[in-house]
Amino acid sequence: ILPLFEQLNGTDVGFCFDVGHHFAFGNVPLADWLTRLGPRLGQFHLHDNSGADDEHRALGQGVIELAPLFDYLHSRADNPPVLTLEPHRVEDLAPSLEYLRERL
Repeated sequence: ILPLFEQLNGTDVGFCFDVGHHFAFGNVPLADWLTRLGPRLGQFHLHDNSGADDEHRALGQGVIELAPLFDYLHSRADNPPVLTLEPHRVEDLAPSLEYLRERL
């Protein structure tokens, strides 16, 4: 995806990064995505999972190491991306909100 954004240099085109999908299906460390494409990140879809499948668990209820994400979000405090929570169960929404409150 980096070559595409290099060709779009000078535009306001960004993308949405799904942290749970990345962890379940990706092979590049999250920190690398954030470092190399951070300026293009306009939105995050947030949910947790086991890494074996994409269960859309509440944040903090899986095994995703989210510290790099929160470091990145703090660095963008003056221009934060949109955060969209994506739990698949209603009962996972409140724990995800609390997890965010404790870290942001």
